[in-house]
Amino acid sequence: KQGVSKVLKSDFEVFQAHDTYLAIQGKPFGYRPGKIGDVLFEGENKPYGALFTYYTKEINQKDSVAVNIYNEKNQLMRTMYHKPKMGVNRVSWNLRRNGVPRISYNVSSENSKIPSGLHITPGRFKAIFSYGTQRDSTLFNVFPDPRITVDPKDTQAKEELIKDLYVQARQALTLTDTLAHWKKTLTSLKKRLQYLKKDGYKNMGNKIDNLTKEITKIQKTVLKEKKGIESRNAKLHYAFYIMLSYLSDVQGAVGQNQLNQLNNIKASVKVLGNDVSTFRQEKMMPFRKEFSVMGLPMLD
Repeated sequence: KQGVSKVLKSDFEVFQAHDTYLAIQGKPFGYRPGKIGDVLFEGENKPYGALFTYYTKEINQKDSVAVNIYNEKNQLMRTMYHKPKMGVNRVSWNLRRNGVPRISYNVSSENSKIPSGLHITPGRFKAIFSYGTQRDSTLFNVFPDPRITVDPKDTQAKEELIKDLYVQARQALTLTDTLAHWKKTLTSLKKRLQYLKKDGYKNMGNKIDNLTKEITKIQKTVLKEKKGIESRNAKLHYAFYIMLSYLSDVQGAVGQNQLNQLNNIKASVKVLGNDVSTFRQEKMMPFRKEFSVMGLPMLD
């Protein structure tokens, strides 16, 4: 145990984290709230995953404690933020890696909260806590569920599949962000044109409308409709959902369904990339040139 006097003399200190297990959790029976244990016993259960304890002597209401968790290969697995209180604080990690924002009709925000993704692979981890100029860390292990035997080769194959899926998800997000950004730019340009009464600007407004419609058409090939019931078709947004469902089993092996779905996703992302590239070359670049000739700079 760490000495109380030593901790109280520190401005910021992270306690040694305990090892934990990537356990398979059962589902509750019937319609009782929570797990069966919650029904039979009273009191708060330990949070699932890793539990961290840290101490801070002073706090800044504007700042949060950043927690970055790395695996044995020094790869960043999870980033979390915790609003501290003066004294001893606790924060838990559900053993899931950073996720990728879902593709959508809107531009994803870089300042938005990092979503929680799929479970990590068991191993040794390092949690680095940063608060202003203060910094401390702790090492801990995440063990596989001892009740289940999993071939290490299956674990490694699943990890590689997840990495490949994340690459495709980031590429798809970049492409849908590009389409959303173009549409947002065109909307802003049209508003500017409404205040101009010179010859040719009305025609330019019609071109903006046509470009916006073409962008929406590309978006609809990979995204669900904004309204109505989500159709379970082969659209890219649903393909990612299915793939995540396949991989949600904490310690399951990779199957042929996962491999087939990943190949479908790769093909869809490739088609989307070609559509975006073609639209940029044949539509957006000529439009930018024509717009600049008329004396109005394009918005970024």
